[in-house]
Amino acid sequence: MSPPRMELRHELRQVLAPEMLQLLKLLQLPTLELQQLVRQELEINPMLEEVPEGEDLKEGDGEGAEEPEQVPEADDKIDWQDYLQEEMEAAPQSCETTPEVTGFPVIACRESLQDNLAAKLRIAAGNGDDVRLGEMIIGNLDGDGFLKTPLEEIARQAGCSQEQAEQALRGVQSLDPPGVGARDIRESLLIQLSRQGKEGSLAWRVVASQFELLERQRLPAIARALKTSVSEVARAQKVIAGLSPRPGSSLDSGDFRYVYPDVIIEKVGDGYQVIANDQNVPRVRLTTGYKQILRQTRGSNPEDRAYVAKRIEAARFIIRMIEQRRRTIRRILEAVVARQKGFLESGVRSIQPMTMGQVAQDIGMHESTVSRAVQNKYALTPHGIVNLRFLFGGGLRSDTGMDSSKGVKGMISDMVGGEDPGKPLTDGHIADQLKRRGVTIARRTVAKYREEEKILPTRLRRKR
Repeated sequence: MSPPRMELRHELRQVLAPEMLQLLKLLQLPTLELQQLVRQELEINPMLEEVPEGEDLKEGDGEGAEEPEQVPEADDKIDWQDYLQEEMEAAPQSCETTPEVTGFPVIACRESLQDNLAAKLRIAAGNGDDVRLGEMIIGNLDGDGFLKTPLEEIARQAGCSQEQAEQALRGVQSLDPPGVGARDIRESLLIQLSRQGKEGSLAWRVVASQFELLERQRLPAIARALKTSVSEVARAQKVIAGLSPRPGSSLDSGDFRYVYPDVIIEKVGDGYQVIANDQNVPRVRLTTGYKQILRQTRGSNPEDRAYVAKRIEAARFIIRMIEQRRRTIRRILEAVVARQKGFLESGVRSIQPMTMGQVAQDIGMHESTVSRAVQNKYALTPHGIVNLRFLFGGGLRSDTGMDSSKGVKGMISDMVGGEDPGKPLTDGHIADQLKRRGVTIARRTVAKYREEEKILPTRLRRKR
């Protein structure tokens, strides 16, 4: 064995500044959670105060345009004259008044698979990087709990190595229900068997090495390949049949939670306006008497002066981050509105294929920033309250270019809604009608979309 030796290695690694990390954290918060966070900051920071209702902010109140200052140590010299003379150069955008919006609905909805898993991940994950990568993976799961986006693509978006992404995926796959986070049904079944302590069992070996034969019900061939009896394979098949082919669907528990729209998208003239629905988030500013407090601490000990300076810095920081959060969300939503005018005008049947990467490119942001900004947020639109993630999705090739899968599902729902109850449309008939409209998809894809839309099969829709 060769002796250990030291070597230098060059490595590129993306390191986020603390201010950017805090912004990304705030971006993920829904409006109601942001409200709670600001209330907590008001309680713990004496240099931060809420602007009384009805009072307008004066220039400089927001302290929002300044760069963060160096926090002085207890034994550092503090230039109090600079502290007392400094003024803001920009208006307090962080506390701008938004149009008052009243009467919008607050609806109850079932907790999504992504929300459920993200909450469990935050409890189970050991550090911030695990949570960040895990949430990106969870955000790419489909309704059945499967990861359809290549892990290499997620690693590229996150700026991490393939090994880190694999580790984060294993963390997601360790969550309940067993089988979520798998890349295909075979991997999901193996995860479920392993979680039951059956790794290495005959059922596990059948799935691991003979899955194609299992799908074709070729039990004798499986028995020969694994050198066992057909009866043993049949028993293993029963064990496998007791597993869930759609692990994510088990989280549809019927539990409801209330949804508060984070933004309002309303029609103004020929266009649409994006309004932040954050009037319940306290408007904050530096305490009006903070300069007087600084004067009073001139003769205090260095520890007291440093404490005051740190509290002022923290107050300016939260004010600046709230404003940056608002600007970021507004820019993203304005780009979304520009791409989804068809949906806003005509509803889901006119929704356009749109990815987070496209929106990120439109506004010059990173795709992961867009992903965080739309996470767990809802918009009040002319067609009701929608989850912002609903507006994103790939497309299907058609004669006219690309059609959204959600739009195709809407076409299928329209066809079924207008069918003759005595002669309901088969999946093949629906595929033929879609083809005449320029959308070519397979019959099995029609069946998949029909099931996702909770539309019964032909034989159960027939009325005599």
